[in-house]
Amino acid sequence: MSAGGLSGMELRALRAAAAWYARLCSGHVTPEDRLRWQRWRDVHPAHGAAWQRIEAMQRQLGSVPGALAAPALQAAAQTGLAQLSRRGVLRGTLAVLGAGGLAWHGWRQPAAREWRLAMLADISTATGEQRRLILPDGSRLVLNTDSAVDLAYDEAQRRLLLRRGEIFIGTVADPHLAIGYGARPFLVDTPHGRIRALGTRFLVRSDHAGTLVTVLEKAVEVRSGQQRPMLVQAEQQLRIGADGAMQGPMPAAFGAGAWQNGSLLVDNMPLSRLLAELGRYRRGVLQCDPRVADLRISGNFPLADSDRALQVLANGFPLHIVMHTRFWVRVLPA
Repeated sequence: MSAGGLSGMELRALRAAAAWYARLCSGHVTPEDRLRWQRWRDVHPAHGAAWQRIEAMQRQLGSVPGALAAPALQAAAQTGLAQLSRRGVLRGTLAVLGAGGLAWHGWRQPAAREWRLAMLADISTATGEQRRLILPDGSRLVLNTDSAVDLAYDEAQRRLLLRRGEIFIGTVADPHLAIGYGARPFLVDTPHGRIRALGTRFLVRSDHAGTLVTVLEKAVEVRSGQQRPMLVQAEQQLRIGADGAMQGPMPAAFGAGAWQNGSLLVDNMPLSRLLAELGRYRRGVLQCDPRVADLRISGNFPLADSDRALQVLANGFPLHIVMHTRFWVRVLPA
């Protein structure tokens, strides 16, 4: 028996399962890879049992991205550990980050750096979670799924730093006015630019591809680099690309902000985009078959239960949902 209480075959299967998990989370997986993984998993009961161990470990990790957790899971498999605590994985993952080991499977250091900063943010949400808060000045903040924000309030400004994800802001007049001081600006910073609220309700969404600003009421001013500031009015949106270039303003997307009420509202949206949006609210891979990727979808889909949303799709459109595991779902033609 191994030090971890596993037989030699079980330990070899666990190591192979961890390697397969790393491959499937790498961002470079192909359909052939998935078929090979399925064949490996199904060829021997020890392989299936090892994969279940890896899935059980992954469930302990919550919102830790799979590509970052994989090295720690592989380390656990090497020593034959049957369980691994979330804290242990965070320690192992941060150690990998600090050691520069993110060249593994081509994982991009900027993405890892964003994740590490988000883990240390003042306020954050896990995948599928939303949070509602009242800020120190009385403004409202709602965090959407997998989001992270830092607060920086002082005597000169009211400032939020959106590390990742999506937020709703409903501003109020600065309480400093009531005690004879000048009003502090309300600012939201992202890696791509700065948004200044002008007495407003608005959304900000930021990821590696850029920042999207959508105004629901009144207006905001958007700055990026040395470009001229842009005014974005109610029912308009503006995008800042990863290179800092501003595009817009343009009409706001249909259903913007519906996520606050637990809904994804779409009108004539390609299925591939709809599944990408639903995928933000669930862990694992939600895969769209290329044959139905351009199928146009309209409807109202629940975000709190993405399995039910997929069932709504299957009931209303010529689609077939295949759930290989909880973490790998494919949408195929019916």
